[in-house]
Amino acid sequence: MQKDELTRAIEKVRKQFKENSVLPSDIKQLVNYFMNPSGTLSKYKERFVINAHGRLTPIETKDIAVFYKDTLNYIYLFNGDKLVYDYSTLEEIEELLDPQIFFRANRQSIININSIQSVKPQTNLKLDVQLKSPLKLAIDVSREKATQFKKWLDR
Repeated sequence: MQKDELTRAIEKVRKQFKENSVLPSDIKQLVNYFMNPSGTLSKYKERFVINAHGRLTPIETKDIAVFYKDTLNYIYLFNGDKLVYDYSTLEEIEELLDPQIFFRANRQSIININSIQSVKPQTNLKLDVQLKSPLKLAIDVSREKATQFKKWLDR
């Protein structure tokens, strides 16, 4: 592709983006990159706003140890607090998080690398991740993700 053709294509995408902001997230990320190639915009979420006790409370992403889905969706903070969050799926949250810091351990949880106390292999090829105090939670890493988890942890 010639340079002027590429320039026209980028301008076309910029124009479409300004006219129609309802684009899939991967296209939005690409458009944001071209509109701001210096990279000053973070593509990862820096905070979540949680409705706690009738008040909207901003929670810094760096303060979140674990996202956990049970009958409700929970955020565990490093200080031990457990909050309910409104996102419907972990898949939605996973797309918003920096994969260098957060790892999808299984269907129920996404863990922060800084929350890990230790990892113990299990006989069924799963990993048992012990989280730091005051959390003292144990999270299983599925056998399908165990190798990927080890690489992520040992970088």
